[in-house]
Amino acid sequence: MLERFTEKARRVLQFARTSASNAGAMCIESQHLLLGILKETPSVIQDQFPQKLEQIKSELAGQEVKGSKASDLGLPLSNECKRILAYAAEEAERLAHRHIGTEHLFLGVLREEKSMAAKLLQSHGIRVQDERLRIARDAELHGVTSKRVDELAAPGVGPGVIVGRVASAGRRVEFRSESDDSVLGTAPGREVPRLGDEISLGELQGRVTRVVHQYAPTPEGGPMVPQRIAVYLSLGPQYGS
Repeated sequence: MLERFTEKARRVLQFARTSASNAGAMCIESQHLLLGILKETPSVIQDQFPQKLEQIKSELAGQEVKGSKASDLGLPLSNECKRILAYAAEEAERLAHRHIGTEHLFLGVLREEKSMAAKLLQSHGIRVQDERLRIARDAELHGVTSKRVDELAAPGVGPGVIVGRVASAGRRVEFRSESDDSVLGTAPGREVPRLGDEISLGELQGRVTRVVHQYAPTPEGGPMVPQRIAVYLSLGPQYGS
């Protein structure tokens, strides 16, 4: 299963192991895993409940019973954390995602309802059903690593081309790696790029060669509005296009 974890999800496990070690715990518990998730991807709470992020982190730290610092080498997962990882894999399958990311781990924590971490999240009104719908909606908006990557446009992405989708925050376009779902970069500004625009994603330089909109009517029966937007970026020749 771990080979399907994204780089961020792997870091969450390392953060959790360090938290458990610093607390002198005998194993990695749900609260350590949740602290790791919030450290690596605070947006799972901050985007929806910006005022609650620090409060939840503080409450998690306050529930820790401090012992002597233990070595994190070989620190095992608790049974509840093993179930959380299994739930995370199930959630990835449910969403047809090839990789297991921090969002799936977050759903896994919520599904382990009797765990300390899940009870704390529930006390703040955070429910697995709501988060599952939010993550599925966000994946539809900007997921680019499923087998359906080309459903918005003509087939044949070809080598040296990456695809971005409108990210959940504003109108920025987020480009992701097809291999491991890592974020390659985000198009600057809040407007959707236009054909011919030059875009820099760190070391990657490219030009927009295609912008595809999928439209849907508003619920009130008003004008058609863009529901999903895909941006095709052709990389410069020095990067293998």
